Amino acid sequence: MIKPIEHRVTADCLVVLFVTQVEGHLAAATTQHDLYVAEAEGKVETATNAIDVVKQEKQQLLRQLEEKQRYCSECDAGTTRRCAASIM
Repeated sequence: MIKPIEHRVTADCLVVLFVTQVEGHLAAATTQHDLYVAEAEGKVETATNAIDVVKQEKQQLLRQLEEKQRYCSECDAGTTRRCAASIM
């Protein structure tokens, strides 16, 4: 039979071993989490850049449309010929 003092030492060693294993798993999980967060941040940045590009293109197309409409309204103001902007 194990003497009480030896039993306590054995139990303490098992607790230390268990805590060490838990800390190792926690460190691995933390590292994996950090990788996922970094990947997600990269994807968010890529998406944000794509949105900015689309917004710029939209503004450019709106300016072009306004310019065509301005030219067409000038042509429609008294002539029946086709506006050069509407042919573009």
